Amino acid sequence: MKKALCKRIDQIGIVVYDVDKYVKYYEKIFGKGIFEVIEGEAIRIFEDGREEKIQAKAAFAQLGNVQLELLEIKGGPAVHLEWLEKRGEGIHHLGMFVADFDKSLKEFTDSGIEILHLGRGRMRYAYMDTKPFSIEIIEKSPS
Repeated sequence: MKKALCKRIDQIGIVVYDVDKYVKYYEKIFGKGIFEVIEGEAIRIFEDGREEKIQAKAAFAQLGNVQLELLEIKGGPAVHLEWLEKRGEGIHHLGMFVADFDKSLKEFTDSGIEILHLGRGRMRYAYMDTKPFSIEIIEKSPS
């Protein structure tokens, strides 16, 4: 039997047009002050080695063992914009934090699963082409 590429879900990523609107809404459900909101830049790395900046605003809430991410893209070449255009707001990815990012990425690509978007921000990440949603491989930050 082949080894599972994704053994758990650590994050549910939801793309939205307005993070602040949804933080306010979800605080009614999950509790006031539960979200950490971050605004900044990430880098998208293309197959040819080019790098372009993405501006984003994200809100993170830890709900038990699962992190909820609300993500608003403010600019740049992010796959999320195409997703929003085609499908609207909603679940975009299920993420897993990994200790060895390069190894996990290689396991996915060796299995024939393509990279949709490779990038780095606070940590390295890759959205994999696992339709109808993406699996995101997220590098664990050093503890």
